[in-house]
Amino acid sequence: MRQRHMTFLILLLASVLQTTAQTLNDRYNRQRPVVIVIDNSNISSFDDKGLPPGCYETLIKAVTDESNLPCRIFMKGKDEARQDFERGEADILITDPRNYQNPNCVVSKNAIVYIPTGNGSTAEARPIGKDRQLIESLDDTFARLKESGYISMIKDRWIHPERAIPEPKPVPLYIAIILFVLAAILLVLTLLLMLHNRLTRRNAKVLREMILQEPHLEQFYNVEDNQAAHDLIHKYNAILCNPFVAISFYDHNGQFIIENDAMRQLGEVDTTPYRQPLYNAEGEVTNYFVAIRRPTTT
Repeated sequence: MRQRHMTFLILLLASVLQTTAQTLNDRYNRQRPVVIVIDNSNISSFDDKGLPPGCYETLIKAVTDESNLPCRIFMKGKDEARQDFERGEADILITDPRNYQNPNCVVSKNAIVYIPTGNGSTAEARPIGKDRQLIESLDDTFARLKESGYISMIKDRWIHPERAIPEPKPVPLYIAIILFVLAAILLVLTLLLMLHNRLTRRNAKVLREMILQEPHLEQFYNVEDNQAAHDLIHKYNAILCNPFVAISFYDHNGQFIIENDAMRQLGEVDTTPYRQPLYNAEGEVTNYFVAIRRPTTT
């Protein structure tokens, strides 16, 4: 029986805690953020700890962000800040808590701002609110960030930026960018290879149509004494040797380079309608050629 009651109490406590946690997020959201007002009446350009006022906003924002609570932060004079808090226009007031020791207010355990009192001593300005759950949640988050060293790192950014530990780089983002660049490079190389293969197949198909089935070793072509002609002879020697196909080559501007003996024997023939382009790997026309099948004689 006792064990059953104990189990019931544990389940009840877990349910209450879960409901409480959900209630905090339900109360404060982007449409209704936590409103925080800082009493800056005793804060000059720097307080006695050497911290500028902007540091406090950064600290508070870090705590609320870690708690997943949207917030709006204002710095006002003492009277205006107190009026906003007492009218309910601010959820949290950060000031000297000595005037708020009453059951209606909850004072944070953590001092975020240290302000000089004018007599050589220092007063701790703490967050004060009427929502106990909100203050306790921020206290827990502040303690966790302080223990991890993140609070000190924020202060170092303001006081000693040269000693501040840089924030960790977004490694996953860099990895994603590198993978994207590598994928893009691989895609470009694949497309270039496909284009090269397609052009090679096209040229090979055209050239195969120029070659007869039986090989002929005799050379019957007319050699022009220039480098372009020698290059073509070296590349298409078997084709130029064929006595049954009249063949001639032209450069990319249409200027004559070389012809075989079969073409020369045809005499003055207008070959312009028969010219076909040859392409390189970049898809550019490198040469034109003409191939005319000669009738076989018996």
